[in-house]
Amino acid sequence: MNSSILHRCLSFLAVLLVSLVLVQCKGSKHDLIIVPDLRGKPIAEAQKDLDQLELKADIHIGGFYTSVPEDFVVSQIPYPFTRVKKGRTVKLELSQGKSSIKLPSFVGMKFGEAHALIEKLGLHIESLTEISSDKPPGTIILQEPSENQILEIGSGLHLTLSLPDIPLVPDWTDQPFEEVKYAIIEHGYILGTVEFIENPFHPRGSVYVQEPIPFSPAEAGTRINLVVNEKP
Repeated sequence: MNSSILHRCLSFLAVLLVSLVLVQCKGSKHDLIIVPDLRGKPIAEAQKDLDQLELKADIHIGGFYTSVPEDFVVSQIPYPFTRVKKGRTVKLELSQGKSSIKLPSFVGMKFGEAHALIEKLGLHIESLTEISSDKPPGTIILQEPSENQILEIGSGLHLTLSLPDIPLVPDWTDQPFEEVKYAIIEHGYILGTVEFIENPFHPRGSVYVQEPIPFSPAEAGTRINLVVNEKP
């Protein structure tokens, strides 16, 4: 066999071999399956989709998800649109849905203590109301929903706190300044600024302006400023 015939034979065999490889690769590529996106689907539907594609499901119970209903797929491996062979197992994580708790009583607790517990339970305070009460300041005296109610994680609470009664400033207008300055101290207040400005419409030596104004709420230690009818 001369060299030209041998060369043609070898070339033919090479072309044939490449063709066989390409056919094999093409066939194996067509045998691969694209994994569908199963996230957000109920497990029954996801299982049906996998069965139709001759894929297997490996189901795992995941955590609690407020935005994903119970028994719906949260995640999957392999990821969606990955090419795999028939019979491949796809791992699915399912949601347990929203978690719920039995609400404890916060009544009688200090706000700071209750706030920490509420956050730990996965709840939040939706509104706060303060009302006058004989309870210590900042004590929770009412909650809504009430104790033992079943709530989903993420729910909000409405709390009512005690607000101590604040005394009202007496009316010292038209009373003698010498008496008023002692009365201020007796009521737990502090004598603030005193101005002496003549005013013909009030008794001489009497108070005719006070700040805070009469009958306004003022805690002990508040400064009471006066204007007295007297020549400077």
